Amino acid sequence: MKRLESWNTELSSCLRVYNSQKVRRSACHGTTSGRRRTTGPTIATPNRGRRAGRSRMGNEGLSHAMIVIADAGPILHLYWVDALPWALPPQPIDVVAEVWQQVDRHEPRALTDSRFRRRVVAAPHPSELSSWKLDSGEVAALGYAVSQRDTDRVLVLCDEREARTACARLAIPVVGSIGLIIRAFRTGRVAGEVAQTALRDLPRRGRLHVTEALIELAVEMLSHH
Repeated sequence: MKRLESWNTELSSCLRVYNSQKVRRSACHGTTSGRRRTTGPTIATPNRGRRAGRSRMGNEGLSHAMIVIADAGPILHLYWVDALPWALPPQPIDVVAEVWQQVDRHEPRALTDSRFRRRVVAAPHPSELSSWKLDSGEVAALGYAVSQRDTDRVLVLCDEREARTACARLAIPVVGSIGLIIRAFRTGRVAGEVAQTALRDLPRRGRLHVTEALIELAVEMLSHH
């Protein structure tokens, strides 16, 4: 798994506007979410036919009709900060064989969660994925997401910036470790203090490459719920 800098678009956009408006205590609007801070981060879905629009993680939640596909990053980062049981979506989560192997090399105990379903994908990977520098797990996970998106709603769990960029270009909804923790708090699966601790632990214990400013904004979003 590549150690690229994590990029959480909805939070970074919110940070820029929040810092400029904090004195006035006005609502925080990000360029991705276009929503108030109190609604939580969004999953941005580029305009692409029937999949156009935005699914608000803060309100809509996840349904069992949605296929959730995990990259290695959120599994490992959340496990290392003891957030895996409550931060992951409360439904089955597909893990392609390549990602399963990556997680197994780093932290095999993280794979004992009963929500994980190992998927062996035999289909060839879409040629459009060659436009980004993705590792084997990311290629397999995104390829699987592309193969499923025309028949089912799909959500990818991913922290790597390049892979998240690919998801945005391919109209695949994506959310990372930070967004998952905030979502868990907003849906009552975890107490605020526990969520704050997990967020602040992500850069060190969780080994997530993310700025302290982004973490503090996420914590601020929890406190203003």
